[in-house]
Amino acid sequence: MIAAAVKDLVIEAMRNTVLAVGSGSGSWAHAPGAAPPAATAVLAGASALQAETGLLARLRPATSGRFGPYEILGEISRGGMGVVYKARQTGLGRVVALKVIIAGQASSEAVERFRREARALSSLRHPNIVGVHEVGEIEGVNYFSMDFIEGLTIDHAVTQEMLSPRDVAEIFVKICEAAGYAHSKGVVHRDLKPRNIILDKRREPVLIDFGIARVTEIEREAGALTRKDEVLGSPAYLAPEYLSGAVPRYDEACDVYSLGACLYHALSGRSPHADVDTIKIILSASTRDAPHIRQFARSIDRDLATIVMTAVDRQRQHRYRSARDMAHDLRRYLDGETVAARATPVVRWWRRVRLKVAATLGLILSFALVGMSGYYASKFRALEKTEATTGVAEVALRRRMVELAMKLAEAQLAGGHAQDAEHTATEAIALAAGPNLAPAYCLRAKVRRALGHAEQADEDDKLAATAPTK
Repeated sequence: MIAAAVKDLVIEAMRNTVLAVGSGSGSWAHAPGAAPPAATAVLAGASALQAETGLLARLRPATSGRFGPYEILGEISRGGMGVVYKARQTGLGRVVALKVIIAGQASSEAVERFRREARALSSLRHPNIVGVHEVGEIEGVNYFSMDFIEGLTIDHAVTQEMLSPRDVAEIFVKICEAAGYAHSKGVVHRDLKPRNIILDKRREPVLIDFGIARVTEIEREAGALTRKDEVLGSPAYLAPEYLSGAVPRYDEACDVYSLGACLYHALSGRSPHADVDTIKIILSASTRDAPHIRQFARSIDRDLATIVMTAVDRQRQHRYRSARDMAHDLRRYLDGETVAARATPVVRWWRRVRLKVAATLGLILSFALVGMSGYYASKFRALEKTEATTGVAEVALRRRMVELAMKLAEAQLAGGHAQDAEHTATEAIALAAGPNLAPAYCLRAKVRRALGHAEQADEDDKLAATAPTK
């Protein structure tokens, strides 16, 4: 019994050593290169010892060993509910990326969505979308295997490969066409960001990680497995209307914004609403237009900049109607043709002066209303009512931001990032008011207890008890 326990501890120590020595990439598309010798030796030792003791991580495959027909070569990345491994499919001898759900971390709803989406994604066949090979379940563990892509994420490729703006535009023609193909099959990606666009060894772009994709046809059949209030994805690249809760579902127009945000980042080195603070990103994207890309990259051609700014327009009706329309406009730019998004001189003039004109007209109207009575006085009261309505909308947006912050903190805590969760919960408290304060304090108390800060947690509980209820 003691010997077996010691062996278990040794195996776990070896696994932890591998994670410490061999990790470092958050994506399952790795730059070429062998694992460090120390990591290789530890993996080999762990495999041998695990085989000797007959251990098999049934619900959480190890960083080495076997999982059904797959030989686990190492862990690539880990999220709140899933783990991605580099593995070799022994029957075919091919190296794949193997994604599994962590036992006990996912709800039955999440498991069902994982299964349905994996099967639907396996039907996508496009040269610029990662291929799904097999979907199944082994000893209660749901998994699917995909192409293992070796290469660089688009943001790293731009700097390391010295890609020109024209090179980037050519890459995004293919990525937009790939996204458009997925949309035509009823699949919306929902997590388009630079790290999910890989430039492989042939310098071909590949769209990866459809792990939280929304499959529209399946939603209709299964009663919308993704809840309206479930916020998924990376805030810096998500559409403003989704962040603010203005749309019931993440759709193709939201993906178009994300494509534009990725192109913006690839050309300028930053996202449209760059900030280290997630809540500030959400507030900025929801309430302000993205700064013009030429503020950060003056050398970018005006037509290419126009394409980018059209894609990231805060008003969804002003964006490209589809990812394929965006691809076509990029192609027109590359071919030296007039881009569809190019504004006429009159439109450009109006965009520059519309705020000044609106302010001047508002001032004139105010004076006119003050000097008149009767009919005009009633119109003035209507204007005041409109302003009050705007204030209500701002309050509603702030409440939505607090809700998003609390959901993010819960997810961070569940994913083992308690310190990040404490920071996010504190941001939620700073934004909260009235009845939102007590739940925010209770959440931070929960996080602080998880961190072992009992006294601070007790203080938060007291603040929650005295927080206003209206």
